[in-house]
Amino acid sequence: MNLRRFVLSMLLLGTGMCINCAQAADTPPIELTAASTVRVIVPDDASEQNREAAARLVDYLHRVVGVTSTNDDNADLTVHCGATDAARAAVDGLGAFADDEFVILFPDANSVIVVGGTDYGTEFAVCEFLERYAHVRWLFFGEEGEYIPQLERITLPRETVRQKPVYQSR
Repeated sequence: MNLRRFVLSMLLLGTGMCINCAQAADTPPIELTAASTVRVIVPDDASEQNREAAARLVDYLHRVVGVTSTNDDNADLTVHCGATDAARAAVDGLGAFADDEFVILFPDANSVIVVGGTDYGTEFAVCEFLERYAHVRWLFFGEEGEYIPQLERITLPRETVRQKPVYQSR
């Protein structure tokens, strides 16, 4: 394979990867430990798929590091899962996202927005969040195919992650 073809291949493959990853230089990462509390907010009209994705996020965070779910406004981390009012306000062009496109965004010191263009996009965002930050892996179907590490802490580097699949369907 010549160099030109190789570079073109890498550029095409890269478009499905992280489109925008940025972090403010003076912004410290968010750290979650067993003592941390997490509040998950879903849209009032959330579908069952969106609610299940939010529940999966809380379940795996608890299994990995031991965080506790709460409805308290003073939680250590607030996660907006799906197209909540906060997500709509913070994410430019959310309505124009492709079906499987998603973003993981850290709008302030102790919150994260995990949202996709559709419920499938939000579900993919949750899975990316868990793989990227909690190091969870799904190697094949069923519980036997899950890898769930036991960690003392999860570090969220507050980088915006936006992914759009190269292909029409995953």
